[in-house]
Amino acid sequence: MDNNWCPPEQLKLQEKIRKGVDDLDISYVNDVEIVNLMVKAGLGITVMPSFVAIENCCELKAVRLAYSAGLNYGLVCRKEEHDPLVLSFCHTMQEEAAGM
Repeated sequence: MDNNWCPPEQLKLQEKIRKGVDDLDISYVNDVEIVNLMVKAGLGITVMPSFVAIENCCELKAVRLAYSAGLNYGLVCRKEEHDPLVLSFCHTMQEEAAGM
């Protein structure tokens, strides 16, 4: 995935690979299904976070890398949210998460 879609730690890993191997032919795809189709078609491999599950796929396998990367979690709401219940819930969850 390119830097507009890629989680930050995945982007760092991709950059390490890109800089470490001189003769790579790299394509960036911002759709997990398209990536899966490309790998299934034998067009290459992909870097993918562990939360994108492929366990039930009979045509692909995950190769775990010894690369530690924490994930950040958050809430998603409309950018211009005005509903007081949604805003209150988001605020409450921020306070709760800070105490975890």
